[in-house]
Amino acid sequence: MLRRSSALARRAVTGYQHSRRTCASESQAALVPGGSDKISLNGCIFHGFHGVLPEEKQLGQKFIVDAIIYCDVSKAGQSDALKDTVNYAAVYRDIRLVMEGKPRNLIETVATDIATNILQDYREVKGLKISVQKPHVALDGVVKSMGVEIERYRFDPDDDVL
Repeated sequence: MLRRSSALARRAVTGYQHSRRTCASESQAALVPGGSDKISLNGCIFHGFHGVLPEEKQLGQKFIVDAIIYCDVSKAGQSDALKDTVNYAAVYRDIRLVMEGKPRNLIETVATDIATNILQDYREVKGLKISVQKPHVALDGVVKSMGVEIERYRFDPDDDVL
């Protein structure tokens, strides 16, 4: 295993930083330890007040959120203990706080807020994929839904990388 220097890691990773951790783009996913284990929350439905139009902020609308949380669940698989995994009920509550909380203009911002909170609050989360869908969108045409999907990965310059 090679040890990457902090300077190299900062140049190699695109994205945003918080504390000592850096969230990398999808192209950095191969650098993320933790294997291919994931926890998924699918079809989480919330009523929120996000959007650019005044009606969206006043009346609100339905949003559908999917989250895939990349983390190593092998310890929990052996111990059968909640303390050894990411508590998906707690993650759901965190998503709900963003979705039903402060109105945002863009769902890109909503998805980013969710990702940032989860990466900051759950050290064992190595990466995630967040999808936010608006099933009832005001467009001049017919569309089932529109949405945004983002991926963020934790990259700690002090981690060993293959």
